[in-house]
Amino acid sequence: MQQMHRTAQKKAAAAQSAQAKNSSNQPDEIVPVGKFTHKVPNLPPEGPVIRKELEVSSKVFATRSFPLGVFYKARIAQVIPPSTPGGETTYKVKFDSRKCVAGSTFSARQLSYVDPPSVILPVGSRIVATYSDESWSPRQSLYAGIIAEPPKPLNRYRYLVFFDDGYAQYVAFDKVYLMCGTSKAGVWEDMYEDVRDFVRGYLEQYPERPMLRMQKGQTVKTEWKGRWWAARVMAVDASLVKMAFEADERTEWIYRGSTRFAPLFTALHHTAPTQGGRVRRHNLMPVMNRQHRPVVEYTRSIDDRKEEGKKYGHRNFAKKSTTQEKREGDGGSTVVGTPLSQAGTRETVTLPNYDEATEKTFVAHNCSLKCITDDDPDAHLGMNLLAIPCRYGWQRNMIKPSKKGKRMVLYTAPCGRRVRNYTDLLRYLKATKSKLTVDLFCFESCVNVFCQFVPQTVLTSIKDLTYGKELVPVSCVNSLDNTYPSYVEYSASRYPGKDVVLNLDTNFLCGCDCEDDCQVSIFLWLLNECSSMQCSCHGVANLTKQCSTACGRNAFRSKIL
Repeated sequence: MQQMHRTAQKKAAAAQSAQAKNSSNQPDEIVPVGKFTHKVPNLPPEGPVIRKELEVSSKVFATRSFPLGVFYKARIAQVIPPSTPGGETTYKVKFDSRKCVAGSTFSARQLSYVDPPSVILPVGSRIVATYSDESWSPRQSLYAGIIAEPPKPLNRYRYLVFFDDGYAQYVAFDKVYLMCGTSKAGVWEDMYEDVRDFVRGYLEQYPERPMLRMQKGQTVKTEWKGRWWAARVMAVDASLVKMAFEADERTEWIYRGSTRFAPLFTALHHTAPTQGGRVRRHNLMPVMNRQHRPVVEYTRSIDDRKEEGKKYGHRNFAKKSTTQEKREGDGGSTVVGTPLSQAGTRETVTLPNYDEATEKTFVAHNCSLKCITDDDPDAHLGMNLLAIPCRYGWQRNMIKPSKKGKRMVLYTAPCGRRVRNYTDLLRYLKATKSKLTVDLFCFESCVNVFCQFVPQTVLTSIKDLTYGKELVPVSCVNSLDNTYPSYVEYSASRYPGKDVVLNLDTNFLCGCDCEDDCQVSIFLWLLNECSSMQCSCHGVANLTKQCSTACGRNAFRSKIL
């Protein structure tokens, strides 16, 4: 009996173990995909770049092999005034490290400050930044470069830096240091000679940038030391792509706008050869024959239009191949574009403290007025209506019923209760006596309530055509020429024209006296208790030739027609 009892215990334990193992292999009930906004770091504010005068004992970064050498900490030992009128001041420095021997003089263009900048640096700023070597994670050194892309949600709030030796890498904003000076002829004049032409062309075209649209697993012909090699896309990080060369499995991060990619080289008609192989670089022009590869698209980064206009002046974007498709013969690539009047980018608007807010753990309860705060939507007039609930503790999340399921939107109320559809939403709003309405919520997964469209080119613009007569400003942008539309007197309400009479009699206008958001049964529809519902039912019946009762079942539910 004891042996049989032990055997039964072993079988029960084995069954429980197998059940636990099977349950662990089953897909999760809900797979969270994430919120619609990125966490915003504590970025410095935008503002003018101010360079401080260097004095004796001032701390700086300097290198003995400018511009390709590693920068080390140093101190100003002597300030040498310019010998001729209009010359530049030079400095003698003393390195903190014993490995570096003093003796040379440096200009302000060859030194950088040791403190991170107090403002967001514009594109084209000459900087020194930390470069991280993936092959050796502890290795982090300072090299000279320029800012190629400002921090923004698309790149997870990092600077894109083009280093003088040709590397491109995303760098955190607190690991970038401003140069103490810059050349008056152009920032590219301070850079290594092999990358000057590329950087100059990049800055003159910015914010318009031709880049390859690439996907993980794709194979692209890539230049390395003057030859084309087959390389596979391992990962895409905003404007950079990680390529693995099939010949030796060597990996490298490359800027997606580099002409080292055969499709982009072919599309842009570059024919000049690459010089030697002294320095590994991403952005110089390759050689070899044309190849047909992935799609080339023009992208724009327009986070600061005022800065662009001041720094680079007017450029004629209409001459670029962004208004129509252009196909090259003999295996040429397709340069895909959008009509200039419709071209632009979608930028994410981050709500204050939205990412830091954590979902409250749900505890079973009956929802009431205590579950919400004073959620008056009128306090946020002028902002995106669909983003107003997130101001009052609501969380809008994207979920999947399973790993292979379709994405859906799920709202989490301030008390932690999850709201899956309009029926649940209306029930919750009525139980809590909330001032929010169902019109402020959207359960469509294709809608990003934190996203706004920013036109690619703004030649003339009017911030508000209504001049304050609408709660939300109605902007007007002209991307084609410099003309303004004729002035039109805007009215937010109806006004009769000549010989037009508006019948505003309440007996003529359609409406109802419902106090429950027209949530009535079909039986009451038949009794004509809700005139608005009757109007909808008869209208659907006339269009579909069906019974008004059958049409009414789905005509108006949860305040949604």
